[in-house]
Amino acid sequence: MLQPDIVFLDRLSETLLLYTLIGGSSKGSGYVYEDDGITIEYQDSSRATSAVTYFNYTVSDNTLQFSVSAASSVFSTFPLIRTYEIHLRGVFPATSVLLNGVTIPFEPFNELIHGQDGITNGYTYDGSKLSIIIYIRQSISTLQSFEIQIELLDSITHPLLVKVPTSFVGLLARCQSAKARVEYEWDVNSYR
Repeated sequence: MLQPDIVFLDRLSETLLLYTLIGGSSKGSGYVYEDDGITIEYQDSSRATSAVTYFNYTVSDNTLQFSVSAASSVFSTFPLIRTYEIHLRGVFPATSVLLNGVTIPFEPFNELIHGQDGITNGYTYDGSKLSIIIYIRQSISTLQSFEIQIELLDSITHPLLVKVPTSFVGLLARCQSAKARVEYEWDVNSYR
């Protein structure tokens, strides 16, 4: 039996990427499991060689609450502080975003191409993916939980988001699929 390839990292990422599909659902959750990436000591329950970070969201009216927990434990290679990049897919744009009660400024998506200062928290909207992207560039302790409150422009149950295949999401997916099929069959790459 073939074993899957295992990738070992010298150290864990300083930035945690979280991708969450909202897609009309009023609540959801997930977690990220991280271990030391070097040993099999995770099998020994008397030693802390792994950590779990939980996240969840709830939506009421047009307010989305997104919570990230403190890590369940730490180990020698686990970062004590980190930055975050959070993608919330299947939503309309935000009118405001608060991190622990503090307003985060909007950054136009096209201006992100030129790069940011790397230290200011911010958020943007990617219309091609119907995604709010939140950049927490100021490091937060992994032993501390935090809350993000997002006021949405419109409901997550808006027909343009949830009625497949006539929703905008469905139409966009069909266009992307058709484009990929044409490129494959004609051996054309539109990104060249």
